[in-house]
Amino acid sequence: MFITGIIAFSNGSTYGVWPLDVGDRGRRHPHILYKTQWTKEAKCGASMAPIEHVIRRRTTRRHRRRKYRDLSKQTKYVELALVGDHEYVKQHGYSDENSLTYMLEAINVADLMFSRDLNVRLSVVYAEIWLDVQRIDLFEDIERTMSGVVDYSTGHIYNIAKDASILFTGGSFANHEAINSVFRSICTARAAALVKAVDGFASQWTGQMVAQSLGHLFGLEHDTPSCQCDTDSISQRCIMNDKPGFPGAAFAWQFSKCSIARMHGVWQSGHVQCLLNKPFQPSQLRECGNGVVDGSEECDCGTRETCTDPCCDPLTCTLRAHAQCAAHHQCCHRCELRKAGEVCRSARSPCDVPETCDGKSGDCPPDGHLVDGTACGRDGQCWRGNCSDPHNQCQAIWGDGARVAEEECFKQNTRGHEYANCGSSDSTGVYRPCQAEHIRCGTLHCQDGATTPMQTALRAFTFQFQQEEKQVQCKSITDTSVGLVQDGSTCGSGRVCVAGSCVEMSS
Repeated sequence: MFITGIIAFSNGSTYGVWPLDVGDRGRRHPHILYKTQWTKEAKCGASMAPIEHVIRRRTTRRHRRRKYRDLSKQTKYVELALVGDHEYVKQHGYSDENSLTYMLEAINVADLMFSRDLNVRLSVVYAEIWLDVQRIDLFEDIERTMSGVVDYSTGHIYNIAKDASILFTGGSFANHEAINSVFRSICTARAAALVKAVDGFASQWTGQMVAQSLGHLFGLEHDTPSCQCDTDSISQRCIMNDKPGFPGAAFAWQFSKCSIARMHGVWQSGHVQCLLNKPFQPSQLRECGNGVVDGSEECDCGTRETCTDPCCDPLTCTLRAHAQCAAHHQCCHRCELRKAGEVCRSARSPCDVPETCDGKSGDCPPDGHLVDGTACGRDGQCWRGNCSDPHNQCQAIWGDGARVAEEECFKQNTRGHEYANCGSSDSTGVYRPCQAEHIRCGTLHCQDGATTPMQTALRAFTFQFQQEEKQVQCKSITDTSVGLVQDGSTCGSGRVCVAGSCVEMSS
């Protein structure tokens, strides 16, 4: 049996537990215990008022509000939809198992924090990873990127029964920002968070940031210096600190007394009823006005004070008399159905197809694409909605005039060198030599084009040799995330490259 986890002490010390890939796997299971701390800087991209001010403001208004029963002693359940973007999957070597395991470990860490201090449990009801392509744009501005996360959550996975969505990304943002959330949006369709996976090895740091991002969804603001945790160390920072990580910082595993007090106000507000049903059990408290279309509701735009949808009646969650559809429908314009044939989702690539409205429903049809194996580009073929063409890949790296190198270059991939391989091991960094049948799916070798890569940060390798009175040029990129032949590229009749291997298209 192998375990992975952390041991956190009240004095701020934290130790990681990690299994070693040695032993007889029958009786002995050696693990390593190591002291751990933040090695990178990570900031929260949200901007909010100090928590104490909000608590005071809400306390003065409490006499005007309707009283709801206190839910603090009842266990709440947050049903989460997890998404790992393409940059995140790249961090994990395009392994779906490693990508999913890391996300679940991070959620498990955050679940411990929420259950210990707030009586809230986190449950994963849906997960997807983008092995093939990045489906939202990543900007240096984390707020712009967050807008894409919300659009994806309210569009592509809108029909998933969930309380909130979290997108794990491997992208980088300005000013070391690593978290963003839609503040106080829990139990609405816009409840979404963006979390950067700061360490591909140890998931507890990302788990700490997941906890903060979910705290913002509930309405928890950043802690002020006077907000303390229940620890033995006065220097120990709490979860809702606006700067969760910096080199040398300890792991934060407790909510501050300010956050706990604020959460009591959330429980008494009456706006978190979606959290009272256990995961995978239908809620018995369907509530018009929670921003989630459920039951027989035609729409749900939130409360009367917050609703901005002119097509939806917020009191009855039904369409208004003049409306044929609601604003959240992609085939809806000014409360009327778009005409049949109008594009509601444009094609993203030569292998994607545009989706059009049918004139009868406000929903855009499911995303579709051309059949895998359809010819595209110069020498490419369609794969999962994108055109995988080594010729275009060479030009993207080396500029106009670049083309795929001779077969002799690809034979070098059997050597397992930095410039010729079939990928590398994440744990050891050792380059894997290609077996003969997989050489066309390893390092991409190009010729001609520019002398240096279009992206100057890429490390390149070029070598030339004489072959039967012909000069052969082989140019490659040593970064395996860029330098390998794209998945979906052809490697023979009826065969396709997947993760550095040449496999049957039918498989």
